[in-house]
Amino acid sequence: MLQNLLASIRDVVWGLPLLTFILGVGITATVRLYFVQFRKFFSSWKLIFAPSAGATGEINPLQAFLKALSTSLGNGALAGIAVAMHVGGPGAALWIFLFGFLAMILRFSEVFLSTSFSGTSKTGRILGGPFLYLQKVPGGKYLPHIYAF
Repeated sequence: MLQNLLASIRDVVWGLPLLTFILGVGITATVRLYFVQFRKFFSSWKLIFAPSAGATGEINPLQAFLKALSTSLGNGALAGIAVAMHVGGPGAALWIFLFGFLAMILRFSEVFLSTSFSGTSKTGRILGGPFLYLQKVPGGKYLPHIYAF
């Protein structure tokens, strides 16, 4: 009985409603930000591997890219793609690619907000992330706690 309950909760949480929501937000953000993931794709690669001479910071652009990549990809993501390819066949690769391009704008927005609303700690270290920018929106008193949960 518990297994059936958990399976029904899983289907609601990770099923069609969540995919529809993510795709809807991805499409909306893509249109509202004027297709930034397509317009700036090659310039972003140029900035990663050939940063400007006057750029300063704690880490260089390549290190920031590798840090963002390491937080996004893990063993579970790689294994999930392999399982999707095995179960869904070659057509799964197309849907993973298309979904990835629409979800790319969500990652862009998250990183942009994290760097735009960053702060400095008492020890002088630079702080950033969802806990800082979620405090600045309506209902921000509770949103960081919901995010942490």
